Amino acid sequence: MKRFVNQTIFLFALGLILVQLISFKAHAQYFMAGPKIGVQAYTVSYQLNTAKEQYDPKVKFGFNAGVEFNIPLAKNFNLNPEINYTQRGRKIYAQETGWTINEVHHYLELPLILNFQVESRIKKLGPLKNVGPFSWFFGIGPNMSYLLGGSGTLETQGNSHDYKISFEGNEGDYNYLTFHDVNRWQWGLDFNIGLISPLKNNKNLITTLRFTYGHTALGEEDGSSMPILGFTDNLNHSYRVLNLSIAYMFGMDVGLLRKGKSTKGAKIKTKNVGGKSSKPKNINTFKKKKN
Repeated sequence: MKRFVNQTIFLFALGLILVQLISFKAHAQYFMAGPKIGVQAYTVSYQLNTAKEQYDPKVKFGFNAGVEFNIPLAKNFNLNPEINYTQRGRKIYAQETGWTINEVHHYLELPLILNFQVESRIKKLGPLKNVGPFSWFFGIGPNMSYLLGGSGTLETQGNSHDYKISFEGNEGDYNYLTFHDVNRWQWGLDFNIGLISPLKNNKNLITTLRFTYGHTALGEEDGSSMPILGFTDNLNHSYRVLNLSIAYMFGMDVGLLRKGKSTKGAKIKTKNVGGKSSKPKNINTFKKKKN
């Protein structure tokens, strides 16, 4: 069953990539790209009820940073691929042994979200004038990530021991916790909602709240080891992550790029939203300026 779900998510991701390539080549003339940074709260969820009774996972906090793209597809739809460095990890109290495992894991993360985007405007906000235009969106898509490495601290009865995470070759070293046959490639499903706020010169500020439901388990029940008496661990768990991020996006004209012209300062005609002084609706309604 797990293999079937993993294959389904994988095929869904490939399908979205194929749609992206076809639609971008056939229709899209404009897209957005820019840096992003976010903060997140995360924990792990065990697969078996027996493990849930034995291990008590806590919530940890971290950050992620990377590059975000926003590519228009059909009307009101856009594709949102990202390339991120992200911190995850785990803080677990083992009730039977009294050990506390506190780790930070480093990941390369590749989300691929299909968003539905809606134009909006707040006509009055108390004593303020019209607010907007802006866009809000919601979406869903696969999350693929690769475990690069990590480190942690093992605590018990007031004592602590720092270590690094190893994947092989350090089984007899007290300074390493060895992960055996772990799933370094991991799949999950992302759900997000957010706002796109237009700025000057074809720039946008995108605020996103995202929940990642991890599906792939990190490893097996006895998937890690350290040569310390009484130490036990269980890697049969997956991630749950809540992330809040901000991206500063630059609008780019593919037609101008192909001609070797700079897009900086280029004006793009758009349909107005709510009046003559309105700013661009969003990248899905951009039209190329006539020469």
